[in-house]
Amino acid sequence: MSAGYPGPIQSQPQWQNGSTFSKSTAMVPPGLECLAEVEEVTLKDKVFQTKNGQDLFTVRRESECCGPSLNLRLRNPYKRDVVSLYLISDGGCCGGQTYLKVSAQPAHHIGIVRILTSSSNINVSIERGNGEPVFSAKLPVSVGSNKDSTIEILGMDGSQPVAVITKEKEGKSSQVIFHFLLNMEAALKAVILATFLYVSFRIREMSHSHSYGDSDFGWADAGGIDFADMSHGDFGGSDWGGGGKNDL
Repeated sequence: MSAGYPGPIQSQPQWQNGSTFSKSTAMVPPGLECLAEVEEVTLKDKVFQTKNGQDLFTVRRESECCGPSLNLRLRNPYKRDVVSLYLISDGGCCGGQTYLKVSAQPAHHIGIVRILTSSSNINVSIERGNGEPVFSAKLPVSVGSNKDSTIEILGMDGSQPVAVITKEKEGKSSQVIFHFLLNMEAALKAVILATFLYVSFRIREMSHSHSYGDSDFGWADAGGIDFADMSHGDFGGSDWGGGGKNDL
């Protein structure tokens, strides 16, 4: 990690259903133990891996003819879905604000991601499952922003990054590297991975919007996640967790 980040801790206590923890105590939901001591994650060919190349999760899309426009699963190497993320609207069928709900399987609600766009910025708010705001991020909306290669996830005071997301070119493709503070809860690391997928989806939507022209801000297909046809309801099949060692 970069100089100035707090030093890492060595471990996190495991999730125990029914136990009472203090607010500062980390809990690890089932299926997310692999993230507990991970400081760096790479997204390449739709697969999240450790920096040593060990597969963590494959990104899968759930196909529903009348379901949410974004409905994804993170599947572990044992072919079990461990994280779900899908868009919901607080206004139901009548509209309202749309946000991403992130859950650890089978029923642990671990986070909410909200994105608000303006003429100059993409503003991201990350909350715990109980609605408590914890992190934020801001991406510029400008002609030159497609050259930006770093996204900083900030604490609520906005003073210091708690995670840094970096895009690196690899030939004609690109990979995305996530750097976390090691003392971050595993559940929040999973929510940040989900946040990136949501941001990529929204950027692709914006690139097709008349108000933003054809710019994709350089993040729409980073890491092999291609949302090019998402706005048209065609993903080329429900299973696209491909390219890595655990191609499904």
